[in-house]
Amino acid sequence: MDPQAVTVAQAGPDPPRPSLFHVLAAAWLLPHRPGRAGAILAAGSRGAMLAALAAGAIAWAAAVILSAAWLDTLTVEFVYDAQAPAGMTTAPFSQGGWRLDERSIADVWRGWHQTGPIGPVEFVAVGLLLLPVLSFGFLASLFMIHAHRQDSAWDAYKRAFRALTAATGPLVLLTTAVGWCMVYNTHEFYRRLAANAADYGGFNAEVLCVMAIPAGLCLLLWWMNRAVRGARGDPSSPVLPPCCEGCGYNLTHVPDSGRCPECGLVIGSSLTPGLRRPGCSWEEQRNPAAWARTSFAVLVHPQRFYGRLKLRTPDAAARRFAVWHYVLLGLAAGSLADAIYLFEEPGIHLRSSELIEMGSVFAFTVPLGGWLIHRTVGAVAATVWLVRGTLPDSQWALKVIAYETAFLWVFGAYNGGFIVSFFFFDLWMMRTNPGRSFMMAFGMPPEAASVLGGTGVLCLLWLWRFFRAGAAIRWSNF
Repeated sequence: MDPQAVTVAQAGPDPPRPSLFHVLAAAWLLPHRPGRAGAILAAGSRGAMLAALAAGAIAWAAAVILSAAWLDTLTVEFVYDAQAPAGMTTAPFSQGGWRLDERSIADVWRGWHQTGPIGPVEFVAVGLLLLPVLSFGFLASLFMIHAHRQDSAWDAYKRAFRALTAATGPLVLLTTAVGWCMVYNTHEFYRRLAANAADYGGFNAEVLCVMAIPAGLCLLLWWMNRAVRGARGDPSSPVLPPCCEGCGYNLTHVPDSGRCPECGLVIGSSLTPGLRRPGCSWEEQRNPAAWARTSFAVLVHPQRFYGRLKLRTPDAAARRFAVWHYVLLGLAAGSLADAIYLFEEPGIHLRSSELIEMGSVFAFTVPLGGWLIHRTVGAVAATVWLVRGTLPDSQWALKVIAYETAFLWVFGAYNGGFIVSFFFFDLWMMRTNPGRSFMMAFGMPPEAASVLGGTGVLCLLWLWRFFRAGAAIRWSNF
């Protein structure tokens, strides 16, 4: 490749540094504007960012501990109404009932510190304070490519971490809301026991509690993504000279009618719009048929797809493509879980709330797990590209990561197939190989080893796909 093809990015000036007050208030006063909050935290000083992170971690730990204390203000205990008959240590269960024990939060706090001023709650508080810091540190590696401004990978990581600290405000709000829901549901359950009520006719908060945690995590990750993109801003794209799409040779001073002096590719094929890179169906037509065709092309012919993909266009269409995959994957997982539940328990009368609980758990947790695997593998590939300088424009990696969401269906088919087989045929792998197999030698049942081992192999295959995609897009002129 001609050294002249390497160019320097034209980065815009950084915004003025906000004050300490604006940095501390951004996480709490701008929950409806994640991009603005992330930009303020990224532009603030290191001391202001650390102060905001410390304040958010303390508030989150306090919210968790207060929710736990509120939960313990109402407990239930079974009390027998009669003495135990002769020959029995306890009275029959039918001769007793549940009794409520109500306490104040102050009484709960004193009960936690019966052995001294430092109790288990203080050790839990230390862990809660460290959890947001460690979580933001890990998530910053996943969001790093979203914060890149054509500078170093370390600068992008620090920018992503600063933006993620703005999520402490929404994290505290979501924790408080979920905590209230769980306390309400638990206390109502205790009151039903004490009243000897088979069911409670009021608001059923159990469904909301089950859905709130995974749904809240999805909402928080969406908020973080917007915050990191806001911290990146809208940097100017690097000024790239025309290059040969076969080898990357700089074609600035080469006649358009000739051939590349390095690889012999016809220059017109590299410089003619729409010839080598006509784009994909989804970016031309936003409809289900185009989405299906694009998904099939990504899965079956990845190198051809990325060799024809236009890179120097906005990534909004690619992000919508990924969102639809996550939504449909969640709906498929929830529907499959309900179908298996109904098939396994055909003679049991099920309430609609039970099906909603079962479906909602899988509808949110499966896309969350897929997102974690997807972004981890994509972050590894993107970090290698940034360190090696593989791509002239790091934002091209965002398109690859978005379109590679289609590969999640391979994970779903593999793991879903195994899980369904376990429901219908029990531990069939153990039965067909009852001896001490190779997998059991590591202290793991063959069913679990097959799922985990296969997922690991698929992750390696996915990483290989990312690197092949990087090779197909690194010399794009369009």
